Amino acid sequence: MKTLRNTKAKAVTSFAFLLALTLTPVLGFAKENNASKYKDDRNNDEKHYCVKSFGQFIKHGWKETKGEVEIDSNCKIPYGIFKKWDYRPATTTDIIAPVINSFNVNPSTNKVEVNWSANENVRAVVFYGTTTPNVLKATTTTNGNILNSVYTSNSQTVIDNTFVSKKGEVTIQNLLANTVYYAVLAVRDSSGNVTISNAITFTTISNSDITAPVISNILTTISLNKLLISWKTNEPSTSKLFYGTSTINVNASTTQSMSNAALKTNHSFELPVVASTTPYHVILQSTDASGNTQTSTEYSIYLPF
Repeated sequence: MKTLRNTKAKAVTSFAFLLALTLTPVLGFAKENNASKYKDDRNNDEKHYCVKSFGQFIKHGWKETKGEVEIDSNCKIPYGIFKKWDYRPATTTDIIAPVINSFNVNPSTNKVEVNWSANENVRAVVFYGTTTPNVLKATTTTNGNILNSVYTSNSQTVIDNTFVSKKGEVTIQNLLANTVYYAVLAVRDSSGNVTISNAITFTTISNSDITAPVISNILTTISLNKLLISWKTNEPSTSKLFYGTSTINVNASTTQSMSNAALKTNHSFELPVVASTTPYHVILQSTDASGNTQTSTEYSIYLPF
């Protein structure tokens, strides 16, 4: 009997080999299993077809298929297997939330660099503030911006949402020096599954620059209906010009002003004016990168026309 069984097994193996049949169970798409006789593959159609396993013996019905590899048009690839491929749409529902592998911060005086990584492609958003962000999942999720899936009522946000990736980095600007901040990372995969990290704490570096910029070289150039005012600072700073036809209060919301947030050492504004017997009043103001502000005294400018 032992000899007979061995003989039958060898016969089946030889028969299958002759007809180019596989005795190994097969799971996968037709193209990846060389089922090239099917028109879907000849036309480069990558529909989701699975090659059925031939099993350990010749499948019943082989004669009806004439030895061709049989295609199952109702193929379903388990999502756990699909995630390893990462280049075709899922054929089953993904209910597995992404895993945040790392979430780190590198603070400086007025900003912090945040970097993160996850186990799959995600969109990300960082919530931050001087109190712990209260981040909640939305009751329903939609594709697109991650803020459709998570929200907060007590913090600011910065989004790393320009592309889907397994890792990313964002920079949070305009922070206060020597201040404790809290940050929370939320990520969402393409199926809408969301993971929210625990809050991490960081402290911005103490500001060593406490000196306001020096305003100098104030010049005025008057032409018909125009007043050009310029000045210089000893370090890169913002520009702001308060103006009016009466004494100026820089803290009043009704005071007219012009501003430029760019940090530079040469500053200028062109002010449209009309003929007047009363002088124009102006105050210059510049703020450096550390937040130190210098405000000039008030100047009165008489027009010659």
